[in-house]
Amino acid sequence: MVGIFWLLIPAAAGWAVSLVPKQAEERLGLATRDQIVDLIGKIGNAGQPPVCIDSNANRLLARAADELATAMDSPFKIHLSVVRLDVVNAIALPGGQIVLLSSLIDKAANGDELAGVIAHEIAHVVRRDPLHVAVMRAGAAAMIGLVIGDFTGGVIASGLVSAAIK
Repeated sequence: MVGIFWLLIPAAAGWAVSLVPKQAEERLGLATRDQIVDLIGKIGNAGQPPVCIDSNANRLLARAADELATAMDSPFKIHLSVVRLDVVNAIALPGGQIVLLSSLIDKAANGDELAGVIAHEIAHVVRRDPLHVAVMRAGAAAMIGLVIGDFTGGVIASGLVSAAIK
C-alpha cells in the first residue's frame, strides 16, 4: 500500500499530466483561481473587493511576469492576480494562473525580491507542478476510496496522504 502511494500514484500522475491538453489546464486554473478569490472574499476584507484592481500596479506586475515567462520558456501565458489577504504567500495554479497575496507585496524588501517570488511560481507553472499535485491528490482519494469503500472519507484521508507524499 505504501508503495502505491509513494511510487505508483506520483508516477501515474506525471504520465496523466502529459495527457492533459493545455486548454483544459488553463480552464482548471481559472476555475481554481475564481474559487480562491471567492473564498477569500467571504473571509472578509473590510468591505474591499478581494482582487486588487490598480491598473498601473497590475500592468507593471504583468510586464515583469511576461518577461520572466518568456525567459523561462513558459508554455502558458502567465496571469497574475493580487488578492488582499494578510498572509505572506504566492500560489501557482494550473494553466499559468498565479495568485499573489497582498501581504507578500507589502513585505517584499524591493522589486527584485518580488520578482524572485514570481519567477519561483512561474517555474512551478512551467513544470506543471500544480496540475501534477491535483492529479496526485485525486489519485490518492480514489485509491483510499477503493480500499475503504468510502469516497467521502477518501477525500479527507487523501489530504493527509498527499501531505506525506510531498
